[in-house]
Amino acid sequence: MKPLTTPHSPDRHPAIRAAARLPVTVLLTLLVACDGHAPVAPSSQSQLAEPLETAYRQLSDPPAIAQEQSCDSAPALGQALEGWIAAVDATGLHSRFAAETADARRRMATIHARCAASPAEPMPLSRNRLATSSHTPDEETRPAITVATLDAYVRGQEAEIALMRANGTHFVSLSKYGDEGRRVAAKAGLPLPAYRVLRTDMHRMLHEVMMHERYAGPAGQARLAGLEPHKRAYAVEVLARDPYASLSAVERDQVQAQLPLLRPQYDAYVDLAAIAD
Repeated sequence: MKPLTTPHSPDRHPAIRAAARLPVTVLLTLLVACDGHAPVAPSSQSQLAEPLETAYRQLSDPPAIAQEQSCDSAPALGQALEGWIAAVDATGLHSRFAAETADARRRMATIHARCAASPAEPMPLSRNRLATSSHTPDEETRPAITVATLDAYVRGQEAEIALMRANGTHFVSLSKYGDEGRRVAAKAGLPLPAYRVLRTDMHRMLHEVMMHERYAGPAGQARLAGLEPHKRAYAVEVLARDPYASLSAVERDQVQAQLPLLRPQYDAYVDLAAIAD
């Protein structure tokens, strides 16, 4: 595997340099993942959550967001985002960083679409993870949203929630090397890669729906104004988006019809997955 490096630039944003200086423990987990071993042990994950959160906060502060607008600096930022996602994948902290991972992938896709022809781009960006020859198409494509796939998602979430409660953990590893992922996929009735990408997209969508609801109306706007600057900047960015933009009209109708079930289940999942700031 090639090392995650970005081109040298004297004015590169500190967040990009910070991503390259993730703690040694995070970098070691990346090496483990690249060698095809199981994710980091649960006892180590709480120690890794804080540096990953700090790194993404730096990658999302206003100066970093501003760098996305220029194809001179955006590809390096995109590569830093991809390295951050790889660290989350390697540590197994998908549940803890579901919203941030979805946001990072959206930002990477935007950078790639706008700057694909730029000579400054150091490497191609994949939709979901580091591009390697071992990744197959079913790891990259979300199943169409139908009544059947929503039922499968709900069953998978029920299995994840049950595992978190039984184990007293904040996450469920969906690694193909672990038993938990296979059990969840079996309960959902989907191949594990298909369930994993379905869950990622559903979590992003439900997170954004929740954000729109939380900051709607005068009370919501007052709540928004009281956020810390980096959290307010993130919220404003989310509120500018349509949560259903990636769906067809039929898929949107299917999801909205199921929201009375999906939202409470998502809230229950987040309550279990959350780690206090």
